[in-house]
Amino acid sequence: MQGKLRGSLTVYLSLSLSSFILLISVFSTLCIINSEKERFEIACSLAGNSSLSEYCIPLYQKYDLLYIDTSYIDKPANDENLKKRLEYYLKENTENVYASSASPWGRMRIKDIEVSNVETACSLNGLNMWNQICIYVDDSEHTAPCLEEARESESNLLSAALLSEVNPLERFRAFKEAVDALPIPQKKNIKGELEDVPVSNPADWVYGLGGSDISAVSGVSTQLSGMVMDTGNLISHRGMEVPSYSEDYHTDKDKLMAYLIDKFGCYRSEKESSSLLYQLEYIAEGNDEDAKNIRQVAENIFMWRLEDNLSLAFSDGTLVAEAHSAAMMLEVCTLSPVFIEPVADSIVAACAYLETLSDMNVIFKGGRIPLHKSSHNMSVSNVLNGVTYEGSSEEGLSYRQYVELMIFLMDSETVLKRTMDLMECEVRNSFGNDNFKMDHLIESFEMKIKAEGTGVSEYEIRRRYGYF
Repeated sequence: MQGKLRGSLTVYLSLSLSSFILLISVFSTLCIINSEKERFEIACSLAGNSSLSEYCIPLYQKYDLLYIDTSYIDKPANDENLKKRLEYYLKENTENVYASSASPWGRMRIKDIEVSNVETACSLNGLNMWNQICIYVDDSEHTAPCLEEARESESNLLSAALLSEVNPLERFRAFKEAVDALPIPQKKNIKGELEDVPVSNPADWVYGLGGSDISAVSGVSTQLSGMVMDTGNLISHRGMEVPSYSEDYHTDKDKLMAYLIDKFGCYRSEKESSSLLYQLEYIAEGNDEDAKNIRQVAENIFMWRLEDNLSLAFSDGTLVAEAHSAAMMLEVCTLSPVFIEPVADSIVAACAYLETLSDMNVIFKGGRIPLHKSSHNMSVSNVLNGVTYEGSSEEGLSYRQYVELMIFLMDSETVLKRTMDLMECEVRNSFGNDNFKMDHLIESFEMKIKAEGTGVSEYEIRRRYGYF
């Protein structure tokens, strides 16, 4: 009986010990699996954040934008390069650390890496970059004056849009054409022969200026920048790759303009640049040469000023009366009264043209002229005596604000693309960034990682990483 009892005890202890060992093995396995899973999650987090730490330094330093440049300096830009960087960081923190099969806490092997839902600077045709721009303006105290200036410019937007719908230069020329279309009266000379009476319109010399280079007659400096930018491979010319993934964006035209004022230069407010000095003019006009852009800007400002001055001149009863008096003094008007009204109108229009030249000189020398003036320096005597003049600066818009108005009138997509052109050109001019492309700059991405652990354990994790 005692032997049986001892045998039963031995069996009982053996079974108990086996169960205890099994329990320890189960718990050990669970601990290893849990450890593997936690290390896998940490490795994924390290990989995602490490990739974000490799942002494009030249872009951040010059333009305060945070993006991963998938060219990684020396490679063709594409998303596969980001995938390789993630794979590198994942393997360094999994397979290469726990490579031994005898590792006490298991081993891991990365099976698959998938990068999807990539958000680039060009998502929704540049709205992603616009969103970052708004964040920058909100967070930067020094942009407050730029924002105030942008809002002041935008307050004139409706008037500028209405002025842009007309061609005042055609209206101006029409006054001379109306005079030229009239039949010339004749009179007998001392020989008794009929001959044409010269019109002798005192405004003709002003109309002669109408065919000149507006930037030259407007007082734009002859020492303009001769810089040229190769636009062939820039984003507005080659097109952009736009991913399907999208989010809600914060877009504000005033903040976009404040950013452009802060980061880019223009005539009389140039910033150091390796592409174009007149960068706001490039955004407004899109030519590859500084000189071309500023000439077109000058023409646009001239048109606005001429339209305003024509309205101002013809609404001034005193000026109109003086023009009629001057016209009536002409022999052609005495012989053919039908000339009086057209000649007088041409003189008034000539007054407006000279006033416009005066305004342009003020603006291009750093002064201010409002989009709609309430007073003027026009005088018929200036036309009669062949005199040009220069007015004084008033409360109103500066040259840069006139350019800002032109940009406000443009569609946002074109503004963003040309802004990206300038960024691409500038970054490519920095060492080792020849492959830089704005549509391959990643702000955020989603990664799905599959890994294999000890035994049959498999892990999968999906996470999104980004700067905002």
